[in-house]
Amino acid sequence: MGERGNNSKRKRSVALDLRGAQARIEEVYMPEGGAKIRFSCQSPEPVHAQSLMLSEDELVVLLQKALRAGILSAEFIKNLSAEFEI
Repeated sequence: MGERGNNSKRKRSVALDLRGAQARIEEVYMPEGGAKIRFSCQSPEPVHAQSLMLSEDELVVLLQKALRAGILSAEFIKNLSAEFEI
């Protein structure tokens, strides 16, 4: 299901099935260099813009998959957790 290895030359993406749609986080390489992170929602219906609506639990699962696939970095988690130190 969309999870790929950590080969930096390949596009990496992860997906979570949501009642007939698919929430996705993917690494997109830009022509000017570097990579960006795209969050999207895809449905089997004809292609059209669709909001990505997730419960907190679904968001956690999707972020965990993105971390395991190397799409989101350990630095990202470090920066995020620094904001919410407990």
